[in-house]
Amino acid sequence: MQQAVQQGFNRVFCGLLAFILAWMPCQAALAGPIDTASAVAAADGQDARDRLRTFIARADVSAQLQSLGVSAQAAAQRVELLSEGEVRQVAGQLDTLPAGASAGWAFVGLIILVGILVYYLFS
Repeated sequence: MQQAVQQGFNRVFCGLLAFILAWMPCQAALAGPIDTASAVAAADGQDARDRLRTFIARADVSAQLQSLGVSAQAAAQRVELLSEGEVRQVAGQLDTLPAGASAGWAFVGLIILVGILVYYLFS
């Protein structure tokens, strides 16, 4: 008698367990290998965004932004709103500017940077 009760309990328990497992959604973690190009692109995108943040945080750039009517905080927020491609494009333009050769070129670069930021924020 006790064995019959045990078998009945086992059947009910196994049936309930099978029902629960079939009813629950399968949430298996699908982790696959990452190719090198996408890993490098993600790292480069973050590096470019960090370079833009550093550039905007400089005192001379902040002063120039203030004179143009854009706070450094607003410019930093706009950098966060840019897509990865836009960040790489702007950072690439910063890389091509001459380093301290002329204040005129730095001013033009800053105007281009602010223009791109304003364009992508308000379009």
